[in-house]
Amino acid sequence: MKKQKLTKQQAHVGAPAQVNSFEPPATHDGEISVIFGGKNVAIHGWDGSSWTHLYTWNGEDLQFTFENTYQKYHLQSLTHYAQEIRVSFFSSNDIAGSNLRIPTTLAQSKLHDIEEIPVYTAADANKFLTIMDDGSLRWLEENESWMIDGSAPPSPPSGPSLTIHGGAVNNGGLMETNGGYFSALWSDFVSYTGDTPDNTDFTVAFWWKHGETPVTGLTPQFGLFNGRTNSMNQGMTYYIRDHWTSGIRLQTNFGPSYFAGRQNLVSENPSVDHPWNHFVFTRTATHTKTYWNGAQVASHGANFPWVPNSATAEIQLGATEGGSDSAYNTFFDKFDIKDGQALSNAEVLALYNEGR
Repeated sequence: MKKQKLTKQQAHVGAPAQVNSFEPPATHDGEISVIFGGKNVAIHGWDGSSWTHLYTWNGEDLQFTFENTYQKYHLQSLTHYAQEIRVSFFSSNDIAGSNLRIPTTLAQSKLHDIEEIPVYTAADANKFLTIMDDGSLRWLEENESWMIDGSAPPSPPSGPSLTIHGGAVNNGGLMETNGGYFSALWSDFVSYTGDTPDNTDFTVAFWWKHGETPVTGLTPQFGLFNGRTNSMNQGMTYYIRDHWTSGIRLQTNFGPSYFAGRQNLVSENPSVDHPWNHFVFTRTATHTKTYWNGAQVASHGANFPWVPNSATAEIQLGATEGGSDSAYNTFFDKFDIKDGQALSNAEVLALYNEGR
């Protein structure tokens, strides 16, 4: 059997950074196992010169185990707030004399020996084996604190909330407009100093699906996210149109004029009955890019920054052009904004494939 050390690590928002990385214990230089617990994170490894993406949670796996071949590791939270993740480190060598005998057969077992498990006694009935904040283990009752000093555990940080308008419904992240729409402030997702965004790199990603069959002669239209304010026409508005003959079309409004730069970026024959579509929008200091179902469909220069210079500007999901309730039903899922990170073409494709 191998030694195992179970720890709690922090998954940080933003691009991988050494200041937020961790190193395996010197005594446990074998495999590493990240236990997701339903938390949306990505794993990166540092080889001494650059970061390498190792894995992004696919929404199903309970854990991901990999060989310890990097100097440091970074857990990236793919939500808008830090998350606590359990990480197990294993020794590379078996413990001497730990071969397990089952009846009369010598068997090399996959069992692991977790260091310092406290003895379970009758007094520990109905208690749970708990990882303390220093990484040690104790048997605790359900309502007991896992802080060594006995203090109350810190409350987990909460992500930004979306304001619901009209009949919209948020079913645990799967958002249905149902005749309404959702809104939030850009500053809930992006850090600002005054009215200036602190970063130049951003990514907006989500899945979208139309919930109704288009009606002859009508064009359902939905604003996806809006950087405009009443006093500052900055930013960009995306619209999805689903026409009864021409199919899905993605259109954009850039710049200070409401109709400036309106472009048709996606045109798809409606041969499939309204499947889920994946949209990603990235921005850097030099360009903006639009992706549809894993493929880049448009690129623009620095003149289209789309993240507004206004901390009070709104993001709107499912609104019509005027920022009012949607006349048609539509769905959004896995909406996310990465502040300080613009995904590469390969990362966008990987995100799409994982979501499928």
